Amino acid sequence: MSNKNRMKPGLMVVLLAIVASLVSVGMYLFREYTEDDYAGRPPVLASSEEETIQEVEEVEVSAEDDPRFKDTESILVIVNKKHPLAADYEPSDLVQVSVASNGVQMMRKEAADALAEMFNAASQEGITLVAGSCYRSYATQVDTYNYWASLYGQAEAERVSARAGYSEHQTGLAIDISDSSGATYLSQAFSNTAEGQWLYAHAHEYGFVLRYIEGKEDITGYMYEPWHFRYLGKEMAKEVHGQNGLTLEEYFGIDGGEYE
Repeated sequence: MSNKNRMKPGLMVVLLAIVASLVSVGMYLFREYTEDDYAGRPPVLASSEEETIQEVEEVEVSAEDDPRFKDTESILVIVNKKHPLAADYEPSDLVQVSVASNGVQMMRKEAADALAEMFNAASQEGITLVAGSCYRSYATQVDTYNYWASLYGQAEAERVSARAGYSEHQTGLAIDISDSSGATYLSQAFSNTAEGQWLYAHAHEYGFVLRYIEGKEDITGYMYEPWHFRYLGKEMAKEVHGQNGLTLEEYFGIDGGEYE
């Protein structure tokens, strides 16, 4: 290489000094940005993380809009004085229960199978249970409500009986249970019997929960009914039972109380 193209040593030193200065300035600015301007800012999410958060936000709905509590095919459907069923609704999978009963009684198949399992377990422990009333059609509800109203008047009847279309019995998932004598059927005294106490302690193991809890009439709309149980499925029943006396309205965050 000729001397003409060779860089002079002095110029090389100057260029290196300039480069070093630029690097120092860049590091200073980066440090100032990260320590001052960036402080407190949320981390930048990968696109997949942003999409996941957006999906979670989109599926969050209020309990009143949750399809599980509105869909009549769901075993979690809620029926109370704020949430009625259509007059022509009848579960498509009703079957006759295969346990001791007060006449012919029907329930949805899943509930009927669980009921048989529960009654059999009780029998193994010397407890005899009888299915008193299960599915009720709209027409039967009309007759039932009118019967109680004729005995006690409308105001008192509405503490123990639902207007037609507002009864859980129409879901095919509810049942009134008695002991073999029937002496305490539809009576709060049932809670003091061996049968009532066994149910309170074990019904959730088979998917059933006590529906109308003592001291919660303002929430459920009905007086304490130690004989009335509702099928939810084993896992959900265990969760609800473990909440120390919460009603379904309280547990799920559903409106309850009196008719609107």
